[in-house]
Amino acid sequence: MKPKVIFDIYNELKQDSISFVYQGNFTNLVLGMATDLIRNHLEKELNFINLRNKLSFLMIESFQNIVRYADSHRFAEAEDLTHEIFLTRNIGDTFYIITSNLIENKKIGYVKEKLFEVNNLDEEGLKQLYIQILKNREISEKGGAGLGFIEMVRKTKGKLEFDFVPVNDEVSFFYFQIILKLAENTEKPDFKLDIKEAKKLHKIFSSEDVLLVHKGDFSQEAIKPVLVMVEDNIKKDNLQNKRKVFHMLVETLQNISKHAYCNNEHREGILILCKNKTGYIVNTGNLIEKSKVKQFKDYLEELQNLSKEELDEYYKKVLREGSIHDNIEHGLGFIDIMRECHKNVTFNFIKYNNNLEYFALSLQL
Repeated sequence: MKPKVIFDIYNELKQDSISFVYQGNFTNLVLGMATDLIRNHLEKELNFINLRNKLSFLMIESFQNIVRYADSHRFAEAEDLTHEIFLTRNIGDTFYIITSNLIENKKIGYVKEKLFEVNNLDEEGLKQLYIQILKNREISEKGGAGLGFIEMVRKTKGKLEFDFVPVNDEVSFFYFQIILKLAENTEKPDFKLDIKEAKKLHKIFSSEDVLLVHKGDFSQEAIKPVLVMVEDNIKKDNLQNKRKVFHMLVETLQNISKHAYCNNEHREGILILCKNKTGYIVNTGNLIEKSKVKQFKDYLEELQNLSKEELDEYYKKVLREGSIHDNIEHGLGFIDIMRECHKNVTFNFIKYNNNLEYFALSLQL
């Protein structure tokens, strides 16, 4: 991924306090880790603590909707079509939960009927419909007779947003968005994300073979669920490759955690992990004070110009002497990155404002 693409994605999500995007294996483990990631964010934001259980429920239901309605397994040969996506965004006092998956065109009528029905009922009507479905045992093996949709409307007190985008004569993409606002705040938001924003992001992430995106505070606690999700996706790889991917991921995340520009005790950054036929690409981006850029850039270029043997010697020297460069804060991490990836490292510094620059890093593994 080109550094500018990393920056463009960061800019698309710059209003978000936290963003999480996932296009990998949709397992219960991943769902649990995604929920933990968002709950960690909620616990740091005191205004959001009361939303924890409600948001967790909505995330679980949305995640399960992908499994419930998705028909991607029937079109596995068309890899360019099967990018199911799960996306959570927090902007101001509003959370957005968005999913997209392939659905057979012949099933769209049934799903639309359920969505229109729950969107047009008041609270009492939703309650009666819920009881009726349970009483008449209308729940089928696939579809749940709309019980999940009913609960989503009841918990958000808003309408469910959706759209179907045709792919071919057999399937369409089913886009689905839930909006959850702070109950205490009854004011209308300054703006509202339209579902077409989700379509735009989905197109970008699919074209770049994105597996996972996390944008937000990169504290040590926030990193743990991300690492578990990655581990779940690389478990089928050979041991050597798994170690390398995991090791480089840890190094790049720690760089953000330790050295990104700190604003109100938050070290904000973005991780974009991609997987294609040739391997994995770890992309990160974070803000850095402009006054530190030249020295840091010179240091990275110096490392990039060293041979593998010279980097190994440099690494040993630093271990022995305990110092690297005058006023260079980035320690052994970047020496290790250059040793492991050598010529497969690209980076760039892009102007952000008068005081900050954006550091984009990409590793091909």
